[in-house]
Amino acid sequence: MFSFIKSESIPSAEFFGDFAIITGIISFFPIIINMWYTKNTSNFTWINLMLALISNIMWISYGVLSNSNTNIASGTLYFFIYLYIFLIKFKFT
Repeated sequence: MFSFIKSESIPSAEFFGDFAIITGIISFFPIIINMWYTKNTSNFTWINLMLALISNIMWISYGVLSNSNTNIASGTLYFFIYLYIFLIKFKFT
């Protein structure tokens, strides 16, 4: 029925996942750079950071169990971003 979706001319789902990871990580650059210089993490509450870290652990687990490299990569990258924010918040709060 939807055989056109599997056409070689249409990018695969992994392409969209990879593109989403890249744009999502780039969107965090201004926040990370601002935190680096100001040491201000007031935009992130402790509960927000804990939930984000737990969520990313769950996405990594899902990626491993479903054999999805995109989920593993995005979960891992976002985990390190939130871990960095957590450590800055812990050190300077």
